Amino acid sequence: ILIAVAAGFLATLVSLLLAYVVGVIVTLVAVGEFAATALAALTVLPIMLLVFLLPLSLAIGFGTGVVLAMVSHLRQRPVGAVIGALVALVLAELFLSLIAPRAFGTSDRDFTDIIGNPLLSGSYGIVLGGLTGFAFRRLATRRS
Repeated sequence: ILIAVAAGFLATLVSLLLAYVVGVIVTLVAVGEFAATALAALTVLPIMLLVFLLPLSLAIGFGTGVVLAMVSHLRQRPVGAVIGALVALVLAELFLSLIAPRAFGTSDRDFTDIIGNPLLSGSYGIVLGGLTGFAFRRLATRRS
C-alpha cells in the first residue's frame, strides 16, 4: 500500500505541473496578451491549483494507487497504466464533476465550472491515472 500511495503522490505532482503548463498556454491563447498571461501564471493559477486541485488530485491519486495495489495483490503481479487510467477516470468524474461543484459552489465560467466539465475532468483523470499506474508498476517491479 505504501508503494501505491507513493505512486499516487508522484503522479499528482507531475499532473499538477502539466495542468499548470496547460493552464498558462490556454490563458495565453485565450487572452492573447503576454502581460496578462504572466500575471495569471504567477498569481491566480498557482493558487487555484494548490487550493482547489491539489487536495482533489491527492484523493484521486491515492485512491487509484490503493485500487491498483489491491488488484495487483489479487493478480499476483503489478498492474499498469491502463487499469490506473480507468480507475482514475471514474474517480476524477466523481470528485471533479460531481462533488467539487457542489462543495465549492460554481458560477458561470469560474475555475470550478471549468474543471467540472466532464470531458476535462475525465481527461485529467486519465492522465493522472496513467501516471499513477506507470509509477506504481515501476516502483512495484523494483521492489520485487
